[in-house]
Amino acid sequence: MRSRHLVLIVAVACLVPALLDAAGTAVQALLAGQTARWNEVIWQGAEWLIFGALTPLAWLASRRYPLRWPMPRAHMLWHVASALILCILWASLGMFLRWILGIADPSRDGHIQLVSWMITSVPWSVFMYFSVAGSMQAFDYWADAQSARATSSRLEAQLANARLDGLRRQLHPHFLFNSLNAITVLVRDRDATGAEGMLDRLSRMLRTVLRDDQGQLVTLADDVSFARDYLAIEQVRFPDRLRVTWDIPESASGVMVPAMLVQPLVENTIRHAVAPHERTGTLEIAARTEGGVLVLTVIDDGPDWLPADASVRGVGLRNTRERLSTLYGSRATFSLARETGRTVATVRIPTSAVTV
Repeated sequence: MRSRHLVLIVAVACLVPALLDAAGTAVQALLAGQTARWNEVIWQGAEWLIFGALTPLAWLASRRYPLRWPMPRAHMLWHVASALILCILWASLGMFLRWILGIADPSRDGHIQLVSWMITSVPWSVFMYFSVAGSMQAFDYWADAQSARATSSRLEAQLANARLDGLRRQLHPHFLFNSLNAITVLVRDRDATGAEGMLDRLSRMLRTVLRDDQGQLVTLADDVSFARDYLAIEQVRFPDRLRVTWDIPESASGVMVPAMLVQPLVENTIRHAVAPHERTGTLEIAARTEGGVLVLTVIDDGPDWLPADASVRGVGLRNTRERLSTLYGSRATFSLARETGRTVATVRIPTSAVTV
């Protein structure tokens, strides 16, 4: 429930003091041994109903110019003016109702009565205005904090799942066996430099997956570095069957992206477009920024490996889609498509920082 719903509740809740005030007026007359005048009873209750009808004005003002510190002078002046406008409307409607009910003082000029009533009601009206506006603002802060806490919890769980999924992929028996076998071949060929490089890349990948201090977001450069290590190992496995090209300009390298965004995309390409086939495959990883949006593409020229049913696609891709949705909502998109003999994975995310 947001404050726009709460303001309706507050407006309707004014019925309670309206009934109590009207009943109090009637009881006071009875205690004084007098007959309660119906127009006085209606007037006492109607004051609260008028205020309830004007409550949305305070909400609209607080939404347009939030009550937060430090507050610009223009915002404070706007709220003071809004409080005075509320006072004028409340007093004017009240006096109009008094005339209709026939309880206005006929011996005094109507304009003088209106001005006098406005002056009398200013303290109460201003107090009620800021009470309502402040309550609405406090409720919005509370709702936002609850939403942020829930979002943060979901993101932590999703990041933990992504790390666990990445750890399982990297520790997959076939992956480790093939990586260690490639290292063994390099050692037998007395390629100590190549073997050390393989071991360094493998250890860096495992350290990244096992880190528990990594935040939700990393720079694209750091995420690409992780994917480069993975592809370097795969290129040793498929030296004549895998070609990789990179196009990551400096303007895109510093953009913050979800951790482990690129690697699941390239792994799916290796698994489906390169490993099962004897032909040479080319993998293109590119990024660019356009209009405040980072566009990341992973393209392969292998056979079509996309299943007809998108719901059966891998855990890594599904996890990526869910994390993008949680972090960016509708501002991020993720698509897999077959275009002119190539499979294209495209991620679009805003370059602005994410607040969670």
